[in-house]
Amino acid sequence: TGDCLWTSEQTYGGTTTDYYRFRAMHGSVTPAKVDPTLNTATDGTIVALLDRDAVVALDFETGKQKWRTAFPLVEADYKAGNIDARQTVWTGTLIVKDGVVVHASPNQLAAFDADSGEILWKQPKKYLQHLWFEWKDVFVIDGKVWSGYTAQKGQPGIAKVYDLHTGELESTALI
Repeated sequence: TGDCLWTSEQTYGGTTTDYYRFRAMHGSVTPAKVDPTLNTATDGTIVALLDRDAVVALDFETGKQKWRTAFPLVEADYKAGNIDARQTVWTGTLIVKDGVVVHASPNQLAAFDADSGEILWKQPKKYLQHLWFEWKDVFVIDGKVWSGYTAQKGQPGIAKVYDLHTGELESTALI
C-alpha cells in the first residue's frame, strides 16, 4: 500500500568507508563524494544495517533496535587502500539468512547471531589491493558462505566455503 509501517526512533548514519582507485585512474582529479549507505538487508524478522562502527539489527515488525555490535575490524583494515577506516565499517555485502548476519571488510569475514548480535565466528580474508571488489563478493547458498578471490599474476583464484552457523572451513577450490 505504500503506508509507513514504522519509523525508527534513532537516526543511523551508515558508512562512507569504501575503496576505489579514482585518483589512480584519473590522475589529480578530486574523487567524487561518497554518500553514506546503510546497506540494509532483511529476512522478514530483522532489518540489518551498517552504522559507523557497527552492524545493527532492527525488529522487522516494530523498527526498534534489537542489537548493535561493533564489526571486528583487524588492524590491516584501518588503512586498506590508503583509506582511514578506524572506527568505521566498510561498505560491502550484508546478508541475513537462517538466523545469521554476514558482513565483510577487506581483511575479515564475520557472522553475527541475528537474534542477539553475538559474533558467531570470524575468518580472515585476503586483501587484494586493486581488486577491491573481491572482498565484497560474499554469497550464502544452501547454508554455506562462499568467499574468495580471482586469479592474478599467474596464480589461481581460490573459493572458500564456510558453514554459515559455525564458520568452519568446509572446502577450498581453485577457480
